[in-house]
Amino acid sequence: TSSFHEGKLLHIEIVKKGFDLDSFVGSSVVGMYMRCGSIQNACEIFDRLSVQDISAWSTIITGHLEQCGQGHTGLILLEQMIKQGFTLDAMIFVDFIKACSLSGGLFEGESMHFEVIVRGLDSNVFISSAVVDMYANCGQMKKAQEVFTSLPIRNVVTWNVLIAGYIRHGCNDEAICSMRKMQEEGIPPNAITFTYILKACGALANIAMGEEIHIEVCKRGLLKKNIILSTSLVDMYAKCGALNKAREIFD
Repeated sequence: TSSFHEGKLLHIEIVKKGFDLDSFVGSSVVGMYMRCGSIQNACEIFDRLSVQDISAWSTIITGHLEQCGQGHTGLILLEQMIKQGFTLDAMIFVDFIKACSLSGGLFEGESMHFEVIVRGLDSNVFISSAVVDMYANCGQMKKAQEVFTSLPIRNVVTWNVLIAGYIRHGCNDEAICSMRKMQEEGIPPNAITFTYILKACGALANIAMGEEIHIEVCKRGLLKKNIILSTSLVDMYAKCGALNKAREIFD
């Protein structure tokens, strides 16, 4: 592709200027080759780095997990990284788990989850939210619900992750029930929540619920601020057969 060609030309210029062994620059080059699908080039650059720091390791591992879908290789690299004495912080685990989620790597995601539990990081809301999303993305909604229920803190973001998982797998009634439970816990839905639930209402042809959300978003003045939410309302009314209402919002 043109992006790969331009990246390679830039890499040649970096080598000419003697920046190729710099860890920060090298990590960026590794990431570029990974995103362009050139695993061999990425690995060669990584192996030549004078210092393979946490950033470089993270780039090569998430590249294998996310861009290339090579979960097994990603796990092997992770083990090597740990053996070299690197301390993995919470955000690195979040990146790794998100990569597993995007690649649909359930086995790799479960391995990451186990590592999180072993290290006592499962109480971290950011990591646990990523774990919920990973299980949901891999079709393991029961496991996603279990992890979600165990969260010490549940906020609008974590609820949205769970609701999105239900929507993704056509569990629209469960998504609506989750929003109700969320409200019962005193957490108000946001525009993202409403967008998901409107999709569920459209799928179920539940115009009553859709109208209820329409009233709520109007009260909060969210329609003027969020085109995606407005589009979701149009879609919901159209799927419920209320074409005049859909056109009214569209106009």
